[in-house]
Amino acid sequence: MKAFSLEKGDGFTTNILTGSRESYLKEGASAQINISNILPSDFDENLLDNVVWSSSDPSVASVDENGVVFGLDSGGLTIYNNKSVTITASVGGVSASITFSVRGDSVNRLVYAQKSGSDCVIKDFPRSYSYNFSPSRINASNVHWGVSYDDGSRPWEASWSSTSGNTENSVASVDSNGTVSGVGAGTTSLYLFGRTGLTSIDGSYAEAVKEIEVIEIEPKSITLTPPQKSEYIEGDSQLDLTGMEVKLTYNREDIAKYYGEEYANSLTEDQLTVHVSDYTVSEINNNILDSTQIYSCYRYKSGKNV
Repeated sequence: MKAFSLEKGDGFTTNILTGSRESYLKEGASAQINISNILPSDFDENLLDNVVWSSSDPSVASVDENGVVFGLDSGGLTIYNNKSVTITASVGGVSASITFSVRGDSVNRLVYAQKSGSDCVIKDFPRSYSYNFSPSRINASNVHWGVSYDDGSRPWEASWSSTSGNTENSVASVDSNGTVSGVGAGTTSLYLFGRTGLTSIDGSYAEAVKEIEVIEIEPKSITLTPPQKSEYIEGDSQLDLTGMEVKLTYNREDIAKYYGEEYANSLTEDQLTVHVSDYTVSEINNNILDSTQIYSCYRYKSGKNV
């Protein structure tokens, strides 16, 4: 493929009151951007399966993997309020762009929620996610985060009245500020919710869902501070672990593989060492008396001991 162009498809509209014949996208509406005029005419059609779409301002209009655009923010309620945005498609090193306006359409409700952040979370290195609701002129309240249940079901009911929901499963947990901590290796869905209005009648709500993967990387070393108590008598069945600490130290290069070199290089040596509490300690063997016993401390990583 040597060249192509983009053109507006279904979903764009015109209005003579704008003073222009140019079609535009209504705030809160979706439309199609089409790839056309492809050269040469005998191009490999499989290339169209690998189109990369992007928006010059995702807060004004978003675009998905199929070239469907969604009007997010015109800057106001009327058609005289408008913001310009450029959509670009790239195919095999060749790119084309198209610019259009998103205009107001008397939208007085939330139409979209977006959250941004990493696609993966390293266990022991939490990641924070940010969000915004569109249109930006409408303030969202009761914003909360959640993760799906282990069976994949939603953390809360999809309704305006949602107040909170599930915040931890076997893969990850999320706090009220959108900070995600890994629990175990796997994938899960991270949810965001926000609403407006005093009731479901005069209000609206918007949600966003993002699939994230929790990664467990191998520590380069484990440091164990033994518990204070080391002497036990016959009949004792429980270890007193008061004072025990387990620390894992990680390689900076392993973290950079998932979070990037900039983040990894910003970590101090102390930050590469993490206190952990999800470990298992072997039990007292009451069949062995008057002798020293060695107790093992395990931390499970993806089904194996470390």
